[in-house]
Amino acid sequence: MKRKNISPADSIPQAQAESERLFYDLKQELFKRELSNSENFDKAILAYSSGGLGLSISFIKDVVPLSTADHLWSLYLSWLLFVLAIITVIVSFICSQCGIKKQLTLAERYYLEDDDKAFKEDNRWIACTEWLNIASGTAFILAVIITAGFVWLNTERMVTMKKCEELQNGLPIPSMQQKMPLERGAPVPAIQPKSSPANNTGSTGSKTKK
Repeated sequence: MKRKNISPADSIPQAQAESERLFYDLKQELFKRELSNSENFDKAILAYSSGGLGLSISFIKDVVPLSTADHLWSLYLSWLLFVLAIITVIVSFICSQCGIKKQLTLAERYYLEDDDKAFKEDNRWIACTEWLNIASGTAFILAVIITAGFVWLNTERMVTMKKCEELQNGLPIPSMQQKMPLERGAPVPAIQPKSSPANNTGSTGSKTKK
């Protein structure tokens, strides 16, 4: 039985088919990982945004009294950004579902109805979902930065005010206590006696007699 010789022309389609198979396998794996990253991203934004909003509302007032705090607008802005991050993630779920239904409709038209126009038709829900994901991540990052800045600025101001009050009340601050140890009070000077008039007259008379 003779072996069939494979010509170079026959090996080219085989190599091309192998390359295409490897490409589509990698593409499917990348799609799976992209979907997993997207799900974890949405879960993280929802969890951290909700936790950050609740933490800032419940506990910041215990660290920085809101009645005396400065830059309250930044705190309110951070709350708004946390809420915006939560809303955009929820809306992205809706847009994603709409995009899946739209894509399924386009696939039916292209594969089953032989409608070539469906292949080039845009699915705007996909772009909307991507933009919402970017917006939610950006809003969350800005909210964290602004919240941290509000706490830092007001904490620094409270420390400075406390030091000023201690200085005004005559209480040295801890750093000055280390450089300037406490000493006894300054001694009170004694009252010096005045020279009497009799002594002054006697001394004058003695000079006149001479």
